[in-house]
Amino acid sequence: MHCTVDSTQLTKALRATDKATAKRMSLAVLQCVLLEATNETLTVRATNLDIGIEVQLPARVKESGVVAVPGDVLGSLLASGVTGDVTLALEDTTLNVKTKTTHTSINTHNADDFPRIPRLTGGTTLTIGAAELLKGCKSVWYAAATSVMKPELASVAVRYVNGKMVFVATDSFRLAEKQVSVRNVAEFDTFLIPVVNVSELVRNLEDRSGDVVLTITDSQIACQFEDTYITSRIVDGVFPDYGQIIPKEFTTEVTILKADFVTALKTSAIFANKFNQIHFDIAPSDKRFSLQTSNSDIGAAETTLSAALEGDDLEIRFNYRYINDALQSITADSVVLQFSGVGKPMIMRGVGDNSFTYLTMPMNR
Repeated sequence: MHCTVDSTQLTKALRATDKATAKRMSLAVLQCVLLEATNETLTVRATNLDIGIEVQLPARVKESGVVAVPGDVLGSLLASGVTGDVTLALEDTTLNVKTKTTHTSINTHNADDFPRIPRLTGGTTLTIGAAELLKGCKSVWYAAATSVMKPELASVAVRYVNGKMVFVATDSFRLAEKQVSVRNVAEFDTFLIPVVNVSELVRNLEDRSGDVVLTITDSQIACQFEDTYITSRIVDGVFPDYGQIIPKEFTTEVTILKADFVTALKTSAIFANKFNQIHFDIAPSDKRFSLQTSNSDIGAAETTLSAALEGDDLEIRFNYRYINDALQSITADSVVLQFSGVGKPMIMRGVGDNSFTYLTMPMNR
């Protein structure tokens, strides 16, 4: 193999694939990226057997070939101030990396041992805008469980509902749902993507435009956009039937400016205890809505906010982090908080926007 590429583009490709390398696995080749030069293109591949990422970039190819090289070594070399063109030349088991001012050599691994990243065929094919797919994932992924004890909870579920793609995640204490309108989307079966792989999809979708083509089979999903191809396994499990836990009627409602709410939560967070507990004192009868936190080691805080209040008086406690997480998914200027009484979950939405629904359970004293 012998080719020349732009260092900036190669660095970008290595960053895109970095998280897919299996840095802690005993199989050394999985700690590598696979570089394949052919037809005026350099393809960079990485996989940890759970997710695979492939990025193509233009190259001046003098000799086609393929090599497996430690991704962190090559990435660190390029990050050390390399600019301009980079020439990659394979000589026996060594990759020579030449720039305008440096000449380094990196030991390689047998490319034949590198796992193949599958090109999915058959199954269901969907087309969605990159911005819409990014919005759907980012609106809910933080609500997924971090433990893999229940894989279906450590995932983002994607459903078809009335011509829309619906993204959902829950850890059983909170739930986030985002509905995304998609042009001419055909009906498809619900599939679950591991949340750790969703994070990589999100990272690669940032600042992208155009469409993403999704290919879904029984066990895998592939995402093709611009110069990038990502595959992920699909979780073999059934996502909870969450529709029955979303309240349909409410006894108390608070409508508040999002900016005021965000500021109040920041102040409250300073004085929150180790359980991140925040107390809501809602009194429509007195036209009062206040947030209270207390920490025996630091002190206490109470913030009273201007809000439109309806319904019964209510005192209830939540994990403020759970509330703060969801505010990033609300683009409206105002937020509505809906309650069904003590011990019942809170529903949070943007005013005038029913595409996003967030549910969080209250905390005990």
